Amino acid sequence: MRSRYSAYVTVASQYLIDSTHFSQRFNYSKTDIEAWAKESSWQKLEVLSYQNGLENDNLGEVEFKAYYRDKKNSLQIHHEQSVFKKENGTWYYMSGKIIPPPKNETITINRNAPCPCGSGKKFKKCCG
Repeated sequence: MRSRYSAYVTVASQYLIDSTHFSQRFNYSKTDIEAWAKESSWQKLEVLSYQNGLENDNLGEVEFKAYYRDKKNSLQIHHEQSVFKKENGTWYYMSGKIIPPPKNETITINRNAPCPCGSGKKFKKCCG
């Protein structure tokens, strides 16, 4: 999971294709992956939970939030529950379910709160 996030940050689209299970690759376009990765300013990855995915497992699930700024410089959160499958000792991304924010929840960040990008600065002195 972390390596795929890093691949978005560094726009390593071929790695993202290669780390997707061969049965699912037809769902993804290298051009689309590159466009989203380039137009986003990736801030941080937060792994919320995982199930299985250890050395002796063949399936694993990861729930995460990826924070980024879109091309309008608005803070966005990509919240997903992903499924990975291990074949021949290598983990592959199988599928993901996007988890939308609750309808009554809006993202608000107090000016004096720590910046969600992880810089350690206050929001008003960093991304705010």
